[in-house]
Amino acid sequence: MVPRKYLKKSIALVLLCSTVFATTPVSAADIHKPKATLGSVNGVGPVSLRGMQIAQEATLFDRDEVEVGAKGYAKVTLIGGHKLELDQTTKVNIRQSGDKVVVQIGSGNIGFTSAKDSELTLVAGPYVVTVNHASGNLAMIGSGAVGIRTLTGKVGVRQTTTKASFVVMEGHERILSYDGRMTTSLAEIASNVPESLPAVPPLPQPQTAGSGRSISTAGWIAIIATIGGAAGAIAILSTNSSSKKDVKNTVQKNLDTVSTSAQQATTANNQTATAATQTNAAIGSSSIGAGQKTLLQNRASAIQSATASIGTQLASITSQLNNVQKQLNSAKDSELSGIAAQVENLRQQLNNQINLLNGQISALKLLISDSGAAGVTGLPSFTISAVATAPPPASPS
Repeated sequence: MVPRKYLKKSIALVLLCSTVFATTPVSAADIHKPKATLGSVNGVGPVSLRGMQIAQEATLFDRDEVEVGAKGYAKVTLIGGHKLELDQTTKVNIRQSGDKVVVQIGSGNIGFTSAKDSELTLVAGPYVVTVNHASGNLAMIGSGAVGIRTLTGKVGVRQTTTKASFVVMEGHERILSYDGRMTTSLAEIASNVPESLPAVPPLPQPQTAGSGRSISTAGWIAIIATIGGAAGAIAILSTNSSSKKDVKNTVQKNLDTVSTSAQQATTANNQTATAATQTNAAIGSSSIGAGQKTLLQNRASAIQSATASIGTQLASITSQLNNVQKQLNSAKDSELSGIAAQVENLRQQLNNQINLLNGQISALKLLISDSGAAGVTGLPSFTISAVATAPPPASPS
């Protein structure tokens, strides 16, 4: 048995050690600090954050990577009031450096709008672009050049290899090769391009530093055609002669056109679904052979299933068009490019569904014909023609 005096000493020692351990400072390395929240990202179409597809909106953390797939579009709202618009096939990494937000652009095209009292830094290849109360576009051209367009304000540019620094003023564009050469502005090149152009050729392969060769005229045409973002947005926003009001009116016109096509497709899809249901019922109540009846009913059921899926997609597209309309009603000039890109994205999604619908319309007409030939009576009169796809976006007059 342990004497009481030794027991008291043991308890005192344990309490002393506990106090020491409890009050010992914990180093920063012992605690995993949570990442800083840098803003949010909204996506339309294939958009991934940290390698995971996002449905609509997600929170953006320090050092997150945002990637936009083909026919996608993303809008990023950053701390301090900065805004980014990411075109399809664009990849960026966003981090915080001190009190500044740094956006590393790996590929694609972005639109940027910086806040008045906060600085935004864009890094593209060997170039660091400093944006303060300005807006514009930046595009990665192949793997050897960067295109910069300033819409409002001015941006500072520094070449990290040559240490050269310069400013791109409001309303100007510059193409910057990785080896430090600054070539002619897009506006000057466009003025020398014939009014009627052939199909845009692929971008030329970038030249290595010191080769002494510049990008070809065909390459410049391709750059002009792609630097502004999605095809529909480019046609609208690259027209320097059009006023901001003309641009907004054109976006509205294109939105109305797509919305009308969506309504027509929805009506035709509902009629096709109803006729398919009536056809299936007529086949089921007929006295034709069981084997033939099963085959015909399977075809009718397949059309019913397809039109139900198409109807769901059309409803989603219509809902998104309504949301775009709300955005356009209160849009600032700097937001028109993103809205135009959204309209173009939804137009392409809609046309994909219209093409699927037209296939079901043809399938149903053939089914009704085959069913009548097999002796089925009470079939619906189905005379719907193929639905026209939504036309390409118009340009400002």
